[in-house]
Amino acid sequence: MWNAKRSVKLSSVCTKAVIIAAIGLACALPFLYRSGFFVTYGRPNQDAGSLLLPLIYSCYAPALTALFSLNKLLTNIRNGDVFTARNVRMLRIISWSCYVAALLLSLGVPINLMFGIMAVLIAFIGLIVRVVKNVIAAAAELKSENDFTI
Repeated sequence: MWNAKRSVKLSSVCTKAVIIAAIGLACALPFLYRSGFFVTYGRPNQDAGSLLLPLIYSCYAPALTALFSLNKLLTNIRNGDVFTARNVRMLRIISWSCYVAALLLSLGVPINLMFGIMAVLIAFIGLIVRVVKNVIAAAAELKSENDFTI
């Protein structure tokens, strides 16, 4: 029977798989660059690859920060700590990581419009996480008040 614990466990496994895949892709990027994988507006472009490779690598810092924070958040939830200040902090880190990644990706718009589309989507995800953070913060505050009530 599927339950909340299994759902959190699945989310945790998926998060760890994405972390491993992201690190693997980071290792493969130089080889993809040399193979002519980077395409700009439908045609191979080595110059675009030389500009986009540093841009992609710069996005790894906020992406991995968000992924490790998400992993910590899921660990807290699995341990029964849901409405806590630590989780609010993790959600804040995730949302700001999304905003930083969106800003970095927007720098690639002159080279490839797809980076602009990804930047808007990631900023929207950051906004959604921010709203969830505000809900969790309010719930954590209510929980804290209830804990002090006899």
